[in-house]
Amino acid sequence: GIYDEDLLIIGAESGIGKSTIAEIIAFSCIQQEIKPALFSLENFAGNTCDKKAFELFKAKTLQWNLKFRQWIDIKNRTPSVVDECVSVAEKLCYKMNLIERTNKDYTIDLLEQDFKRVVEAGCQVIILDHLDYFDAYSYDNDLQHTKRLMKTIRRLQDEYKVAVIGFSQ
Repeated sequence: GIYDEDLLIIGAESGIGKSTIAEIIAFSCIQQEIKPALFSLENFAGNTCDKKAFELFKAKTLQWNLKFRQWIDIKNRTPSVVDECVSVAEKLCYKMNLIERTNKDYTIDLLEQDFKRVVEAGCQVIILDHLDYFDAYSYDNDLQHTKRLMKTIRRLQDEYKVAVIGFSQ
């Protein structure tokens, strides 16, 4: 398991499935009655729940080879099954604090504000998907950016005593 003061960083190249793993961890936490906060900075608002509804639809209809783009078309053709999957996904998403990208620049200062807010809301695990998206365009070099980001995360983690799982390229 992961403990309150653990910091786990997972790095991999683009397209390997980091966001998928982050979402699996978040939804697994919910099943174990652990309230997660998912900072899903690769996804725009609504994408995480839509992807969960898509997974539920594939499982319910046994259409394992279905692609996400096909899901968009199917949503309009089979409303009853789709509505049921969307409803379940929305209920699951409601049980976590979900921060999705709303603009290009999600700053370390915003991370600090949102981190405090989600912990005060009862989150026990913080999942940061795509550490490289925090202040991505504000630094001259990656080392400077990474150093400030990691110091901020460690300080917040020490202050609030929560587990943090981060994903990065």
